[in-house]
Amino acid sequence: MNTEQFVPIRFKNKDKSQFSRILRKRVNQYFKEKGISKKGDFRMYLKTIILTLSFVIPYLALILIDIPTWVAFLLLVIIGLAYAGIGMAVMHDANHGAYSKNRKVNHFFGYAANFIGANRYNWKIQHNVLHHTYTNIHGMDEDIENGNLFRLSPYSELRWYHKFQHLYVWFLYSVNTLFWVTLKDFTQIAHIKHRGFAAKKNINFNTEVIILVISKLFYFGYMFVIPLIFTSYSFGAILLAFVFTHLISGIVLGITFQLAHVVEKTQYLNKQENQEIDRSWSIHEVCTTSDFAEKSKLLNWYLGGLNFQIVHHLFPSICHVHYKNLSVIVKKTAQEFDLPYNEYKTMGKAIHSHYRILKKFGKAGME
Repeated sequence: MNTEQFVPIRFKNKDKSQFSRILRKRVNQYFKEKGISKKGDFRMYLKTIILTLSFVIPYLALILIDIPTWVAFLLLVIIGLAYAGIGMAVMHDANHGAYSKNRKVNHFFGYAANFIGANRYNWKIQHNVLHHTYTNIHGMDEDIENGNLFRLSPYSELRWYHKFQHLYVWFLYSVNTLFWVTLKDFTQIAHIKHRGFAAKKNINFNTEVIILVISKLFYFGYMFVIPLIFTSYSFGAILLAFVFTHLISGIVLGITFQLAHVVEKTQYLNKQENQEIDRSWSIHEVCTTSDFAEKSKLLNWYLGGLNFQIVHHLFPSICHVHYKNLSVIVKKTAQEFDLPYNEYKTMGKAIHSHYRILKKFGKAGME
């Protein structure tokens, strides 16, 4: 994690082709002609109910019913998948202001992050500010900064063990949420203060620390204390269930977000070489982002439209239920302006590309 004082990078906005203006005009025209809102509709509320119940009902079953071990593990898989789904398809939209036209509704569902053990404040800084503004820029985008454990950029320092990262990185992805809810949020909120984000955003930092502590107590309370009080499971069994659930959610979230940017077709930049980016922000997002499995209705529903990441990065405040239709507009406009539209037909092909780029970055830079 970058601990230096935050200094923004400028995009020179040399969009002489007027790609941004024309694309935005076409997207606005789409919503005007359809007579619909850019925010979520009944589909978002229905999805929220389904994913929440998929988390809560198996949890209550484990607490209240004496069930066989194999059924318990099946329920834990469902909880892990629901955990990831809530993060991708509910919390994500809400914290981008895309869930609803009502800011209070977005605020409420944004705290789904805290409900599942993460932290809304930390996430909004890392994801909304750093990742969405400075996508794939080494030294700025914390989504490609992971200490020295693995190398997700050709500009990160190369260590000898990175040549094996295409083999071990999958385990690290799986423990991602486990690390996040136990340790990362506490260290990250301190780094956020050090880098001056609280002051820049006019946020009461002490209040955010209190919210962090209280929400962690709530999360670990229902994950550990309640099972210990109301079930016959030992602490070891509960701990095993906790870790297993996070292994499921971690691998889903880890792979999904990496497929959007760390693949062979996307571009990478270095902060030290690019204090100013010689292109508009929107063109930068198109070049550093990739889609996958656009025809899969199941993945589009479950992943919260994160398989349409190009649309999401260009229009993060638009709800993901519209991404599939908007992707047609974005793709057509990008082609007209001779810009790349990075995509993989299936999730499997995107994973294979991610595997290959991990192997490449584990050995060298851009050659």
